[in-house]
Amino acid sequence: MTLADLATGYVGLSRQIQREKSPVHGRVLALTIDRSHLDQNGTAAHGVLTMFADDVLGRAVGQATRPRHSTTVTLACEFLQPVHAGEHIIGVAQVTRVTRSLVFVSGVLRVGVRDVLAAHGVWKLLDAA
Repeated sequence: MTLADLATGYVGLSRQIQREKSPVHGRVLALTIDRSHLDQNGTAAHGVLTMFADDVLGRAVGQATRPRHSTTVTLACEFLQPVHAGEHIIGVAQVTRVTRSLVFVSGVLRVGVRDVLAAHGVWKLLDAA
């Protein structure tokens, strides 16, 4: 696999992420798992879920710190339950702390009422002094 293959995969996945309004969580990001997202076990590949979690948490950071730009420093994911083709995932995140140069954030990916991934991370504010 080349770097171009990885970039193409990320761009393709990011184009499938949609913004939705949830009656419980307000505005959320969503992704419906299709066959191209599955691993050899027939469940959503951890890389797909991790990229989606990075996007969900990163957008929460962006909303909390706009107009400053940021980048992921660390992202820890706990894979709680498998996700199957056809399942619709929503991502919910909240910023828990902001310092002069770092942002701490946590979130979950859910299928219905089932938490399938828990994540927390640190983002670096790029234009911080």
